[in-house]
Amino acid sequence: MYRLLIVDRRPLFADGIRRIADDAGLAVTEVVRAGPADFAQALADTAFDAAVVSIAAPNALGIEPLRRLTRLPGAPPVLVVSGPCESVHGVRFLRLGARSVIGAQASPQEIAAALARTLAGRRHVSAALADHLVAHFVAHVVADREQKEIGLRDAVASDAQLRMIQLLALGKPMEVICNLLRISAEDARAQRREILRRTGLADEQELKRCAFEQQLVPDRRAMAVDGSLDNRPGRPSHGLPTR
Repeated sequence: MYRLLIVDRRPLFADGIRRIADDAGLAVTEVVRAGPADFAQALADTAFDAAVVSIAAPNALGIEPLRRLTRLPGAPPVLVVSGPCESVHGVRFLRLGARSVIGAQASPQEIAAALARTLAGRRHVSAALADHLVAHFVAHVVADREQKEIGLRDAVASDAQLRMIQLLALGKPMEVICNLLRISAEDARAQRREILRRTGLADEQELKRCAFEQQLVPDRRAMAVDGSLDNRPGRPSHGLPTR
């Protein structure tokens, strides 16, 4: 059995939410409507399982009830029914503490689904807002990845690690790398893990890609016959380490 708080001035809005809840069989036993100015008193008098907040405008006055409600001690999870475009303003409502966000033009079925999930303590967002959130997340992931992909020369701890990156990018087997760098297989694996940790890259494939993108891999003509880096006088060094 659920108690529901409706924060809206319009009785018709509260009546509509009540009918939708009843038709969906959500077992809402009590619905209390409170205006933006007096919902705090309603919360002080009764413990609610969820609140529905109608936001008609995304300005400071319009979002103030949401801001105040989510800051109150023991505030219930909030479902925002957004008059303005929820795909544009929904992120802001979520940041202010809303549990779920849907548009005012949502169908009764979607309102019922959002209300049911909010009453259960889960989240629900409209399809338009979900698309916006995915795009927002992907943009941040790409920006974070670009920020993490600092120059490999600056990220590694030594010239030996940089040379290992070059040899890995050239596809050299680990036993060849061990012979060229004069280290054991165990040390080589440890160095590879350390390189990935320092560069923030996920795996060796990303490491190879970055090495080529940052032009750390020498022209194959600069490679000696045995596969090592050819540093003989007169050969292009490409700024590669000699140690």
